[in-house]
Amino acid sequence: MIVKLVSILTFLMFNVIDLSAQHHQIEGKSYKALIGETCKEMTGGGCMIYKYQILNFSQDSVVVSYQVIANCLPKERENSYNHMYDDLTKKYKWSSNNNTITIENFDAYGKLTLQNSKLSREDNLAKRHIEFNEEHE
Repeated sequence: MIVKLVSILTFLMFNVIDLSAQHHQIEGKSYKALIGETCKEMTGGGCMIYKYQILNFSQDSVVVSYQVIANCLPKERENSYNHMYDDLTKKYKWSSNNNTITIENFDAYGKLTLQNSKLSREDNLAKRHIEFNEEHE
């Protein structure tokens, strides 16, 4: 009976340590992923527009924001695209379990997988794999 209890406690202790390690592995880090690209042809020029999603993790929350980088001709068109998602930044709670990161109440993502310091998910709507790379300052 005591051997069984010690085994169970040892198992639980290692799982708690593992969960804590997973949590600390992304805490304080930022990840960025290209989530879309569009080419727009316009009279007198056009734009190539790249959309990114950025995840900034703190101890108990993650700030989800977007960045748009537009390369346009004429250049004057870029500013309106580069700031089109500035007001979409939101903060969510997050949790980790093994290699799975869950952002609570952010249904667009469901669950992210952490592997080799990269986060990834499947975008079922666009039918593609999205990979978040760690951003280094």
